[in-house]
Amino acid sequence: MRRILSIDWDFFCGSREHIFDSPLWGSLDRDYERSERWQALAQKRNGTSFYILEEDFPLFGNPEQLGALKGFPCHVMVSHEHALDILKRNLEPCELFNFDSHHDLFSLSGDPKQVRPGNWVGHALSQGLIAKYACFYPFWHQDVRVSEGYDLDRTWEEIDGRCDAFSVELNRLPLETFCWHNPLGIKTAGSAKATEVFLVQSPAWSNPLYDGVFWKWVTHLEAQIQSEPL
Repeated sequence: MRRILSIDWDFFCGSREHIFDSPLWGSLDRDYERSERWQALAQKRNGTSFYILEEDFPLFGNPEQLGALKGFPCHVMVSHEHALDILKRNLEPCELFNFDSHHDLFSLSGDPKQVRPGNWVGHALSQGLIAKYACFYPFWHQDVRVSEGYDLDRTWEEIDGRCDAFSVELNRLPLETFCWHNPLGIKTAGSAKATEVFLVQSPAWSNPLYDGVFWKWVTHLEAQIQSEPL
């Protein structure tokens, strides 16, 4: 069975607590949110570069650990909605382990029939493309109450039975045990068992200050471009 590690860049690019103009409070993922909004946030803080955003929107964890995934087939994309096309290339359903700030199961805004970053997993589950899904929120969610991964019981209540027919898990990774050699600490989902890697930029949620770091890993992992990142 295909076993995919999907790594959203907003797993590392996060927000401090009480940052009320953070995309964690909601983002429509339009072109504006992907670029101009970050410029507006820098100007709002009286800055002329994205460096002034570093305090409020830091890079958490150690992306150097992504080096453990060298050698695995890797696809890079600007947005998670483009992952669905890759899943459709193989009729066999996969196991998907998504390292992300969002579960991507459904979105309450917009047309639910339209595939978007916030609902692509739900579409893949309903189409039988995913046999097992596990979302792993980043450790920094434990300090940001507005984040999905702060209170998993609350998040399950928001899902409210929408995924009863599918195999779905929600987890939050602790920093002290996080390692890409075996990121989940269990036998079935360590990178040694992976068959593919998705690397997703999600610029509406990721401080562009760290785009250079992102591109470093796109190059190092020799990722094939599914959709061109910014």
